Amino acid sequence: MPSMMEGSPANPQQSGSPHKVSAWLHPAQARLVGVLGDACGLSITRAGGPVDHHRVCADLSAGAAVDDARRMFVEAETQAVLLFDTTGMVGGKAGDEARHVGAAISRGVKVISLDPIPGTAFEPAGAETGLGGLLMLASMRTMPAMREAGELLQSFGHPTAMIVEAIAGSGETSMGSRLFDAMGMVFAVMGEAESVAAAYVPATTLGGGPPGETLRDLRGTLSATLRFSDGRSASVVASDRGAAWRRSATMLSARGRFTMSDDGFEWRDESGVQIDSWAAKAPTGPAAGWRAAEVMGESLSRLLDPLLSAEPKIDTAGVMCLCQTALLSCRTMQMESLSTVKRMVG
Repeated sequence: MPSMMEGSPANPQQSGSPHKVSAWLHPAQARLVGVLGDACGLSITRAGGPVDHHRVCADLSAGAAVDDARRMFVEAETQAVLLFDTTGMVGGKAGDEARHVGAAISRGVKVISLDPIPGTAFEPAGAETGLGGLLMLASMRTMPAMREAGELLQSFGHPTAMIVEAIAGSGETSMGSRLFDAMGMVFAVMGEAESVAAAYVPATTLGGGPPGETLRDLRGTLSATLRFSDGRSASVVASDRGAAWRRSATMLSARGRFTMSDDGFEWRDESGVQIDSWAAKAPTGPAAGWRAAEVMGESLSRLLDPLLSAEPKIDTAGVMCLCQTALLSCRTMQMESLSTVKRMVG
C-alpha cells in the first residue's frame, strides 16, 4: 500500500495575532464558521456566499460583505481564503473558478476548501490552473488517525476490500463534499477503480431526479460500489443528511481488519486479537462537543500554521473521475466504467 502520510498533528494557535481570512459559505454554515473562528483565532475580514451575503457577514461580524468571491482572492491583507461552500463563487464560463483560485494561490494566498475545485471532471484541474496548492479542509487522507497510523498501514498490507463512510449533518457541508472526501480516501488506499455502480437519493424527496454532472450543491445521500480490475472492491456512503458528522474507513486484508475514524484507529488480526490501536484525545475549547467543528478546527489550525510541512498531494483529476463515474451511474442506473468518463473528459 502506498505511503499516504508523514508528520504529526500540529497544535492549534494558542496566542498571538489572529489569522486574517475571508470566508465564503452558505448561510446555514454561519454558526459552524463562527465556532471555528473562535477556536482557531480567526479575524474574518470579508464574508459572503451564494445567497444572503449581508446576513452571512452580520452573523460572523465580518469586516465587509461580498457577493462575488473574486474580491476575496485579490484582497491584499488576506492570509487565507476559506471556502466552506463553493456554490456561486465566480460567474462566467467554465474554468473561471479554477483560474481565479489558482491565481490567488500563485500570489501566496492560502486557499482552503471543503469542496473540490473544480466541481466536475469536465473543467481543467491540471498544473496550468495553479490548483496544485489548493488545501483541502478536513480531508480523511490527513486526519489524525491516518497520521498516527503511519508505518502500521504499510505492515497491514494491500487491502482486498474497503468500506468508507463520510457523513455530515444538515448545515455542515454538502453531499458533494462528502463524496469527494470518501472517493479520495478510496483512491489513496486502493488506487483507480475499473467501474462504479451508484444510487442517489436527493434530500428533498425520494422521488427526486438524478444528479447532474457537478458535485456543486448536491444534497442528499449517495451510495456506491467500486470494482477493481484485480477483483478487489470498495463501498462508499456519502451524505449531508446523516444527523451529525461521522467518518470511518475499514480495510480488510490477509492481516485482518484496520479501522480508522475521527475517534482513532484499531487493527485486529483475522482471529479478532487486537494488534494495535490509538484513541484521539477529547477536544477542548469552543469547538468541543460538535464533531464537525472539532474535526474542521483541528484541520484548519494545521493548515494555517506557517510551519506546516507540505500536505500530501491529491490527484484531483483521478478522484474527480471516480466521482463523475458515480454520478453517471446514478443517472443511467447501471454500473459505469471509469474509462467511459475518461473518454468523455478527453
